[in-house]
Order: sequence, then C-alpha cells, then structure tokens
Amino acid sequence: MKIVEGKIYLSASDLSTHIACPHATLLNLEEVKGLRKPPGQSFAALQALQQKGEEFESGYLEQLRNQGKKVVEIDKTNPGKALEQTIQAMAAGADIIYQARLEHDIWNGWADFLKKVDGSGRFGNWSYEVIDTKLSRHTKAGAILQICLYSEILNELQDRMPEYMYINNPNGMQQFRVDDFMAFYRTMKYKLQQAVLVPGNGYPDPVTHCDICKWWQLCNQQRREDDHLSFIAGMGKLQTQEVREHNVTTLESMAGLDAGISWKPKRGSVDTYKRLAHQADLQLKWRTMNKPIFEMLPLEEDFGFFKLPEPTPHDMFFDFEGDPFVGTNGLEYLFGWLYQNEYYDLWLKNEAEEKQALEKFMDTVMQILDADPAMHIYHFGAYEQSALKRLVGKYAIKEEELDKLLRSGVFVNLHSITRRAIIAGIESYSLKELEKLHGYLRIVDLRKVGPHKLLYEGLLESGSVADVDDETRVVVRDYNKDDCISTKYLRDWLEGQRGTLISHGKNIPRLKPGDGAPTENITEHQQRIRPLFDALVENIPFEKENRSVEQQAKWLLANMLDWYRREKKSFWWEVFRLQDLTDEELLEEIHLLVMCMKRNGYLY
Repeated sequence: MKIVEGKIYLSASDLSTHIACPHATLLNLEEVKGLRKPPGQSFAALQALQQKGEEFESGYLEQLRNQGKKVVEIDKTNPGKALEQTIQAMAAGADIIYQARLEHDIWNGWADFLKKVDGSGRFGNWSYEVIDTKLSRHTKAGAILQICLYSEILNELQDRMPEYMYINNPNGMQQFRVDDFMAFYRTMKYKLQQAVLVPGNGYPDPVTHCDICKWWQLCNQQRREDDHLSFIAGMGKLQTQEVREHNVTTLESMAGLDAGISWKPKRGSVDTYKRLAHQADLQLKWRTMNKPIFEMLPLEEDFGFFKLPEPTPHDMFFDFEGDPFVGTNGLEYLFGWLYQNEYYDLWLKNEAEEKQALEKFMDTVMQILDADPAMHIYHFGAYEQSALKRLVGKYAIKEEELDKLLRSGVFVNLHSITRRAIIAGIESYSLKELEKLHGYLRIVDLRKVGPHKLLYEGLLESGSVADVDDETRVVVRDYNKDDCISTKYLRDWLEGQRGTLISHGKNIPRLKPGDGAPTENITEHQQRIRPLFDALVENIPFEKENRSVEQQAKWLLANMLDWYRREKKSFWWEVFRLQDLTDEELLEEIHLLVMCMKRNGYLY
C-alpha cells in the first residue's frame, strides 16, 4: 500500500492481509497517510523464513533454466521501468518471465513467474499464466487471492484471461482454474477498496493473523485498555454478540452479571452465561487483589479429582510438537517426555524417522509399564492421544501396545481433569495460564517461542530443516521441555488440592486401573494374520514413491487384513475421547453435532 500524488495504490499483499484482518488494513492505511508510525520491529526468525522462501524461489528458477527455458529476469531495483520490461518480454515471447511487474489502475504486484502457454493474445498466438512460489505446503486463501489479482491484471495486459494459475510449493506444482475463484476474489477486492476509500472505525478483535502481524502489540494494548470481553476464559464470539446487545461490553460489566442475569439469551442457555459471568468475576477479583483466585467446583463422580490416579515414581509427562502442513499428512517432529525428573527428546524430519521415533517411544513406554504396571502418562489436552492413534494407524505398527495402554487407563488428560475440578481467575485454561496457579517458571520466554517455531516448521515444510540455526532448535526444545515439566507441576498441584479436600472430609477414591489384556478373539486374530502380513510387506520400501506397482498392491493387501477391526476400533477411540470432554468442548466438536443432527432427523 502506498500513496502517490494523493492516489492510493494497492498490492497483492494488501489483499491477502485484508482477508486475514480488516483492521490491519486500516492501520496500514493510517501508516501510509502519515497518521501512525510503524512499530519498527521485526522478528529475526521471520526474516530468516523469508530468506528461505527466496532460496526456494531461486531453486525453482534454476530448475527452469536447466530445462532449457528462455528466462527473462525483470530488474526489481528499478520499479519505474519494470512494467515496460515485463511487457517487452511478453511481446518477445519469452518462455518464462521472472519477477514480472504487473500494474493496472490502482493495483500492482510482482508475480514470481509468468509462464508462456498456447492461446492467442495481444502479442501473438501465445499468452501467459501466473506461477507463484510459496514455502508452505498448505495453500492459504490469501495466496489464492494474490494469483487471482495477477491473473486479472494479465488479462488487461495481454487481452486474454489466463485459464489456469499455479502455486509451486515443496509438494510440487498446484494448478487452479482461474474462473473457479474469481467471484470470491472480486468480493474480497471490493471489500478492500471500500475499506480504503471509506475507512471505518474498525476494532482490533483477536484473529489468527495476530500471530504474525506487526501491529499485534498495539491492538493487544487497546484491547487491554478497553477491558475487552475476549479476555474472559471461554468467551466466544456468539456469547460476546449476545451480551453486547445488553450493553455488556467489558470484562468488568460481565462480572457484574454474576449477581444475576435478567434476560433470556437468544443464543445458548442461561447457565452458560452464568458460568461466564462467574468466570469474569473471578478474573476481576484476581486483577483487583493481585493474587491467585480460584474455587473448587462441586465434586462429580468420574470427573475432575476422581480421574486422578495414584502417583508413582515411574509416571511420565509427555508432549508432542507437530506441524500439520508437512507433506500430505503432517509430521510429529518432536517427541518429548519427562521421566524421573530427566527430559528426553526424539527429533525427526521425515516419515521414515517418524515411524522410528514412534517405535522407540512405544518400546520405552512398554518397558516402564512392565517395570511398574501402575505407571501413567500425563499429558495436557487430547492431542497426544489422538496423535498416537493416528500414527499407529498410519504405520500399522504398535497397535497392540497402544490398545493395551488405552485399556489400562495409562493416559491421563490433565486438561479435562482441571476443567472439571476448579474454576480460576485466569484468561484461559491453557497450560501456560495455569502456571500462574502452580508456580512453574519457564526456561524460555514465551514471547520468543512463536517466531522460532514458525521458522523451524517453515524449514521443515520446505525440506530445509538441516539449515536451522542452533538458537531456534534450542528454543523449540526448551519450549517442549517446559511443557513437560509444567505438566508435572500441574499434576502435583492438583494432588495438593485433592489432599486439601480430603482433609476437609471429602471422599475421593482413586481411579481404578483398567485391565490391559485383549480379548481372546482379538489375540487369536492377530496371531493368525501376523505371519501373512509380515510376508506381504517383506522388502517393500517404506516410501510409497519408491514402490513398484506390485509392491504397492502387496502393501495394500497386507493392510486390508486387519482393516475392519481397525476401523471399528477408531470409532470406539472417538467415543471414549468425547466422553472425557467438557460441555463447552463438546460444542466445538463439529462432527459430533452433525451426528446428533442426523440422528434427530435434521440432516439427511
């Protein structure tokens, strides 16, 4: 975004920013008008990630040259002549135009590549289509909007709308049909133009773009000053809209509803708003008194403190670091756990190493379980169990071992236990916020973690993780270590609160261990198919791309042997997971809501 002789010019990046956060558009506009100074800060890790993106782009350029393509590179240091050079290259029929300058009316941008294709246009019996390179393996809406803009400008320059547009990422070339996205593009383009021509008084409501936005500190400060409702733990957008209709616009005014709610909500139950009002009241008291405020929830059998097993010296505290955008299935790139006050970590960078890490971790757990059948694996949230289930299904290994752990009740989700045990004056029931109660002080400053994790995962997605610097690797490792130690601190703190309740006469029996033994039918079935499975997969490469047609057929046949049992098992895994969720968490389970609607005849 820039202003030249009083006219506002917009770029492709302005379009992608606007879809992520309209308020960021307003702040950027104020900056170019000279009404606001830029924050003047930039994360070194983000700069490094940008550099890796440029290296990936350069690698693709070299690949095109090695293919014998005639490449014309536009001089970006002279934007004034860049458009003229781009048009000249198009008229000359260059195979590839690198760093093409595209301008029309108030819109402009730099397309990474223009590719010559068949189809008559202004310059002859050829025309051009857009290729943009992205380091991320996951194509986002903002990236689609950018190449839509470039395609529309190309239409003006060459008198022909491109049929396709492309994004080249580490997964390969992704092709998109231009007409499929133009209606969406024009809608977002119109909204951006209106936001620039008629600036409103937008409010910086929190969005995911805040994680990478240069304005996030300014917006967060404004929300703090305004005592924004988003700081209330569990307060969602629907609840915020509801209470604002009744002039409840701050955390403090929400806390005032703890004395009673005088209206019937249009959305949600009265009990939900009573709980949120009490939550806000506790947060207000914590803030006013400047000390931890929490209350024990009424005891519920089979929930909260009733789910805490007897601690043993062999308990583990486990945490994953994963990236869903690596490859097509994502990657759990760091297994971390605390055992007898010592931290262990397994790093991996591809699926073959992920499989090895899974085997090593499960073997370690089974050895500890053999030494102490009363041991447990504590984790925070449902992710660790879900990821392990996904991994054993993905690689068809360690299924019996995981089943034994699940049947024995070895996994203990401290998040669900905490939510049913206490209510506290904290802004969220995250592991980090709960540290204000149990007192753990982290090794690494959380403000440093985000940029370093973003860099590490970006390099992982691009296949360049070997280039990561030592500081980034240490920060990610210490972040995982902190989570493992913090999980132990939380377990110990909950045990202390349980002991207090018992000293006041409450009866809270310990969680009984489950029987980890499989049924005779399952054992017999596994014994019968194992020799056949091993014979079918013998000497078959792990990577699918390295298998012949016959080897792939054998691999599929081997995995069909136990397919029905695994599918049925995954259903019951999901049932047991849902049973441990709070009412608020169940509301976020879209698949569960769809199932309920189907059962009640609302969906067919």
